[in-house]
Amino acid sequence: MDRFEAACRSDPAIHGAARIAGRFDYQLGSCHADLFDAERWRRSLEAHPDVLRIDQRIVRTVFGHGLHEVPLSGLRGAGGEGPASGPRRW
Repeated sequence: MDRFEAACRSDPAIHGAARIAGRFDYQLGSCHADLFDAERWRRSLEAHPDVLRIDQRIVRTVFGHGLHEVPLSGLRGAGGEGPASGPRRW
């Protein structure tokens, strides 16, 4: 998980990340120029070795700041397969 979090910190599209309980492990907030850019970003995120599943939501802000997140599920454990093992650090 440290490797994934380091990748998130270095990704200029990601403006925030939170650990969440439930079906997904992380909720990421990202900003993109257009839908094509958002799709390219999602594909690159899916290629990360620690990512198993992404549930991407495209949000077009009507008013307000428009900073929304993308939930992620099932980071791979150290062996590269299956859900992350060990105690969760919140």
